[in-house]
Amino acid sequence: MQKNNFFYNLNLSLNFLIKNKMWFNKIALKNYKNIWSLARSSKFLYKKMVCNIDFSKDLKLVEYGPGDWVFTDELIKQTTKDSKIYLFEIDPYFCDLLKEKYKNNSKITIYDKSAIIAKDLFDENSIDCVLSSLPLAFIDDNNVNQILSTSKNILKPEWNFVQYQYFLQNKNNIKNVFWNINYKFTPLNFPPAFVYVCQKKLWAKI
Repeated sequence: MQKNNFFYNLNLSLNFLIKNKMWFNKIALKNYKNIWSLARSSKFLYKKMVCNIDFSKDLKLVEYGPGDWVFTDELIKQTTKDSKIYLFEIDPYFCDLLKEKYKNNSKITIYDKSAIIAKDLFDENSIDCVLSSLPLAFIDDNNVNQILSTSKNILKPEWNFVQYQYFLQNKNNIKNVFWNINYKFTPLNFPPAFVYVCQKKLWAKI
C-alpha cells in the first residue's frame, strides 16, 4: 500500500511539474520580448544567487524581473518577518499576476517600472542586495549601464548585486561598474547559467 501511495504521489508531482513548465513556456513565448527565457529558473540557480545573503537579519532586497516568482517565493520563506522585498517587473501579464499573488503580503512592494528608476525610489546605500533576472544581453548598452550604476548607487557598501546569464555577454559592462566580481556556474538549470556576484566596495566610487 505504501509503495502504491509513493508512486501515486510521484505521478502527481511529475504531472504538476510538466503542467507548470508548459504554462511558463506558453507565457514566455507569448511575451518573448520581455522574458527571453524558455524555462523556469531552478532552485539550484536560486541557491547560487543568494549564497552570500545573511537571512538572519532584517533585510531590504530588490529583485529585478521576478517574472513567475520562483526566486520571490523563496525569498519570502527565508527572510525575517520585518524584511522588505521590492519587485520591478515591466511585463504587464506577470505584473498583474504578481500583484494578485502578493496583494496581502506585507513584505512585498511591486513596481511596474524599469529597474532604472530604482535610483529615484531608494536612498543611496540603503539596499542590502539586488537580485537580477533581467535579460541584459537583449537590452541596449546605455540602459544596461544605467541599471548597473543605479544598482551600485542604492546598495550598501560590502553588499552585492547578483545577476545571472546563460552566457557571459555583459561581462565587460559589469566589470566597468563593479570591480570585485565572483563568478559561479550552475549546470543544474535549463539552460545552465553563470552567476555574477558583484560586491560594492567601501572605497568604490558611485
